[in-house]
Amino acid sequence: MRPPDIDYEKDFEEFWKPLVCTVHADGSYTLDEDSIKRELADYHFVMENTSRLMDELTWGRISKPNTMAFEVIAVVNELETQHQREEILAWLVALEEEHGHTEHRMVTLEEVEKSAHNYFSIEPVTDEHTKHVHASFPSTPVEAAK
Repeated sequence: MRPPDIDYEKDFEEFWKPLVCTVHADGSYTLDEDSIKRELADYHFVMENTSRLMDELTWGRISKPNTMAFEVIAVVNELETQHQREEILAWLVALEEEHGHTEHRMVTLEEVEKSAHNYFSIEPVTDEHTKHVHASFPSTPVEAAK
């Protein structure tokens, strides 16, 4: 999606003018070349680092710094959901391997709770106001077996 059209005159007046101009008493202004160079250097730094950050967070799907934030957030959320599904599937496979499965035997709730506790390293943490459960997801089933 293309970024919205920006009123560059208004943007200059409200944002850039105080940063890169000397405003005179009569309302006229003079561009300050040194300030412009400094702001452009900062802008270049932000563009480069934003691009790298987007590329990393979206696993290479987005890298253009002018991408709308909601698009980046959607991709990150999609990747997180995909990762969680993969972790749950790996846990279910590990659960089945640990307890076996036949047509006549179902895994008990206690076995599921114990396996989830071990696999996801769930540690209950309680504070005065709320109860939180923190889970540390293993990166691989091999790591979970340790």
